[in-house]
Amino acid sequence: MANGRHGWVCQTAFIRALNSASDRELLEQFQQQRQTGRYAIALICRYEKRVADILTTYLRQSDRMDEYGRYVWYHCFRTWQTLALSELGDIDLNAWLETEIPVVLKHIAEASRSGRGLPEEMASPLPIPLWCYLVQALESIPGDLRFVLVLSDVFRWTPRQIAQQLTVEGYTLAESEVIPTVARARELVWHMLPDDISSMYLAVEAVAS
Repeated sequence: MANGRHGWVCQTAFIRALNSASDRELLEQFQQQRQTGRYAIALICRYEKRVADILTTYLRQSDRMDEYGRYVWYHCFRTWQTLALSELGDIDLNAWLETEIPVVLKHIAEASRSGRGLPEEMASPLPIPLWCYLVQALESIPGDLRFVLVLSDVFRWTPRQIAQQLTVEGYTLAESEVIPTVARARELVWHMLPDDISSMYLAVEAVAS
């Protein structure tokens, strides 16, 4: 799951300065400073290899390792935001991951058996920290804007296809209005990203794209 488009962030002084912080300290700051992304990055950098090792144990040679990994990481990302730290005492994230990941994988397996696969957005080349914040932001925007943005940026539908599908769904949106609507949805998502996430990742992604 580690890749060159993310690994460099773990080696920056910005993130290395948090290496001495305990798991609890990072989690506390992650929960308390929602508009700061560095604590999520530090946690992902710290446990990226461990999560990959656990996934390899359970999935072995799955060709969907990256998608499973992203699902697991997003689960951790959202769960850690509301984890009741005051009730956990001395938290050991290594032990927590060893217990939690099999539960998440079981949930994926049950969903697959019932005909529901992993969401399409689980397949992405984006670095995991940036991707987690983007998915969270996407979930927070109005449903109609999210629908249009997903059709455009995930499924790569044309404006005509999107307008036609919206008509089927009971919405009225002229084909000429699709591109401005997608732009508005993107702008809402970008504004929801923490400033340090934007400054560290987006310029690099723009160059790499």
